[in-house]
Amino acid sequence: SDSPNAHKDWVRDVAWAPSLVPNHNRIASCGEDGQVLIWTQAATDAPWKAVLVKQFSEPVWRVSWSATGHILAVSSGDSTVTLWKEGLVDGTWIPMDAAGADEPEPALPPPPADSASVVSNSSRRMAPPPPPVDA
Repeated sequence: SDSPNAHKDWVRDVAWAPSLVPNHNRIASCGEDGQVLIWTQAATDAPWKAVLVKQFSEPVWRVSWSATGHILAVSSGDSTVTLWKEGLVDGTWIPMDAAGADEPEPALPPPPADSASVVSNSSRRMAPPPPPVDA
């Protein structure tokens, strides 16, 4: 490929994203060179364009899309799996743990008012089972 973001070593996996837009194609690729690339084609005869998601320090073995094609799972040689999502502003890919990092965590609902009785009831000893009946 003539793309400056083309893989420089063995390609280990390729995954075609589910398409929600007709004639818009998206493929993820990963390789021995540690690169994860997203290749997009805006129309059937349009050229493919590659964007570097991340340059990992280890080879990347697998890429897999979510059912909707919005999240990319990446399995790398450092024994980790990371999830990536396309940024809304500039189209760069960000790790899911960073996505929405500026947003506060949703508050957990308070426990039910009778939760103390649930705990105390669950900690009570149960009677042993009755002995078996001989037939």
